[in-house]
Amino acid sequence: HEMYGTISRDKTRKAPHNAMVDLAMVKELYNYDPQPRKFVFDPDTPFEGEEISHITIPFDMGSARTEYNYDADQGLYLRKQGGKPFRDANTNEQVAVKNISVEITADHPLPGTQKADVIGEGDALFFIDGKMKKGKWKKDAILEATQYTYEDGSEVVLRPGKTWIH
Repeated sequence: HEMYGTISRDKTRKAPHNAMVDLAMVKELYNYDPQPRKFVFDPDTPFEGEEISHITIPFDMGSARTEYNYDADQGLYLRKQGGKPFRDANTNEQVAVKNISVEITADHPLPGTQKADVIGEGDALFFIDGKMKKGKWKKDAILEATQYTYEDGSEVVLRPGKTWIH
């Protein structure tokens, strides 16, 4: 690893996805008192939506396209990146998540990447239990939590488990 203050580069991984952060050092240097994100998790709240077993995230960086396949036996979405299983670097297991939220945002191409507008509001898609439901996202300021609601204005209720936001 090369070290630059709180960030290091893992030379065994391809840039730009090789930046690692030393969280202990960040906590020492940055006086920040985060408020817990108040997601609502409930294993029993009904989730009615359109049956969808395959998701392609429309943020496409060439061969790095992100996809998920719903595995009904596990009740999890299995992640693929660039057509291959996306594996946890520590366990080598394919990343699997319970809930996926997708914020529809304006984006702006930058050299080698893109910048998304995450302050404001827009449409959202929520994937839970192999189904998709439409809704909205809203974030008023950088240090405020994003609010997620269904189209009827009610708060999104997730299943207990890993949740990824795109």
